[in-house]
Formats: sequence, C-alpha cells, structure tokens
Amino acid sequence: MAENRGYPQYGAESNEGGIATEPVSGKKQRTEEELKNAQEELREKTGETVESAKKRGKDILDTQKTRASGELKKYGDALHSAASKLEEDDGMFAGAVHQAAGQLDKASHYIEEHPPEDVLRSVNGFAHRHSGIFWGGMLAAGLAASRFFKASQPSEESGYSGPQSDAEQ
Repeated sequence: MAENRGYPQYGAESNEGGIATEPVSGKKQRTEEELKNAQEELREKTGETVESAKKRGKDILDTQKTRASGELKKYGDALHSAASKLEEDDGMFAGAVHQAAGQLDKASHYIEEHPPEDVLRSVNGFAHRHSGIFWGGMLAAGLAASRFFKASQPSEESGYSGPQSDAEQ
C-alpha cells in the first residue's frame, strides 16, 4: 500500500494531517440526500405558491362575476324603466324593450348563480352556435355604451369650452 506522505487523497475530505476522513461514496450519498431534501422543499413551496395563486385568481373572478352581474341587473332595470316610458309615449317598441330587459335580468341571475367556468363555457357555446346574434349583440352593446358615455359627458353649454390658445383670448 502506498504511503500518504501528508497529501490529501482526491475525492475525500481530510483532517489537518492530510489523512482522508470521509470516503467519496459517503460524501456522494450525503450530497444526494441534500439534493433530494432541496427538491422536496422546492416541490412543497411550488405547490403552496400555485394554490395561493389559484385562490387569488378565484377571488378576483368571483369579484368580477359579482360586478358583471350587478351591471347587467342595472342595465336591465334601466331598460325596464325606458320601456315603461315608451308605453306612455309610443307602445310599439315597449314590448321588445321589456323583453330585452328580461333577457338581461336572466343573464344577470345566471352569472350570479354559476361558477365562472360555466359562464364562460355558455358564452363560448352561444357565440359558436349563434355567431351573427352574438356579434350583433356586441355591436349593439358597444353602441349603447358609446351613447351612454357621450350623454354622461358635460355639454358645451355648461360654460366651459376647454383650454384656449393665446390667439383666442
């Protein structure tokens, strides 16, 4: 057997005298155990993070679902009110407006009572089965929103005409 002469052996830890104190296989086994522990801890932390993100996402979806349901209910009520006014002036369109308001009420109730996944699945299914009606409805909703926002802006008759240039003053 070869004499050590104070030099450490490769692949082994040594003490102050240069004599190997841990064989390579022991160091390898300890490193593998540490790696397995780190992997397990990483798996646990990742699982916790994913669950936390899912919960936060679900909370956000529930909040948005409630908000959307409330908005639909508000628009349905406004349409019912408009239909009642139409009945007083010209009853020809009042029935159609009441029917549209009833559909908004039904949609509001559906959104309120079902999970977001079901609502999304229903909307996708309707859009595929009735694409013309779906896109027509989206156009009508866009036009209605545009008119609503335009009507809610302050009119020019309010006395404010915006910033003026030096030449206009």
